[in-house]
Amino acid sequence: MVKELISIIVPIYNSARYICECVYSVLEQTYENFELILIDDGSLDESKEICLKLCETDKRIRFFPQEHRGVSAARNTGLKAAEGKYLFYMDSDDIIHPNLLGTLYNELEKTNSIMAVSQFHSIKDVDKREQLTAMPNREKPFFSYIEKSKVIEYFLGGICKEFKALAGKMILRSSVQTYFFDESLSHGEDTKYISDFTEWIRCCHITSRLVFL
Repeated sequence: MVKELISIIVPIYNSARYICECVYSVLEQTYENFELILIDDGSLDESKEICLKLCETDKRIRFFPQEHRGVSAARNTGLKAAEGKYLFYMDSDDIIHPNLLGTLYNELEKTNSIMAVSQFHSIKDVDKREQLTAMPNREKPFFSYIEKSKVIEYFLGGICKEFKALAGKMILRSSVQTYFFDESLSHGEDTKYISDFTEWIRCCHITSRLVFL
């Protein structure tokens, strides 16, 4: 059975310290049919050179350098270049579990949903891996399937504020092709992006597995 292509979009700015670990965590995925889109937003450190070397190691890595225009513009560049059925956004200092792509992909295909969401940890100190916040661990997800009437309340209301971010979300690309990040924003652009298309979401599926770190 043919597995669908997943587009992973990573904006980069002065991320030389983190980007290799981020990329390696993607290359170690058990789900192999993906494209990793790296967008260097005019970094002043060695990020561009590191990305070029990483591209030589795996043909699934695509690299797009651009002048410094901000994280929203970088994500938009990645969105326009994406060819996959599904989108997954990462920051350059994110690390993902080897089963992340496969887990969320299976949930989306099984439920025919527009977006699948995993639990995640936020890390305060990248060296000590000190945990700052975490989604509560549960043996069963608090919602396994959310209908349209509850989507906005869930993602943008007070039920779970962490889900306002892009972290841990895999999205059907065709559902957001007309939605782009607001390039006037350098903070909160991900929340606005989610809110712009949330009203069109028919349902989403949430897995209780911790697959986003």
